[in-house]
Amino acid sequence: MQSLQPDPQAQYRGVFQALRKMVRTEGFWRPLRGIDVTMLGAGPAHALYFACYEKMKKSLSDIFQPGGNSHLANGIVGGCPKKEKPHLCCQ
Repeated sequence: MQSLQPDPQAQYRGVFQALRKMVRTEGFWRPLRGIDVTMLGAGPAHALYFACYEKMKKSLSDIFQPGGNSHLANGIVGGCPKKEKPHLCCQ
């Protein structure tokens, strides 16, 4: 369904037609099957990601601009690229 030139013999002409046929033949809740497991896994994963991001943002903000919000730190998470002569971020 994602190709630019769909096959003329294709069973579905688009996503909405496929969804409509699925609901008619298999029931209203069929398209939502498995969403509970996905949410159970994605919830903690996203929470951990954002918690780490916010912690690193705060740590780097204190290094780049003590007492303030550093826009540079908001976009950088990672190590110093210059190992032989460290930047301000690595001292």
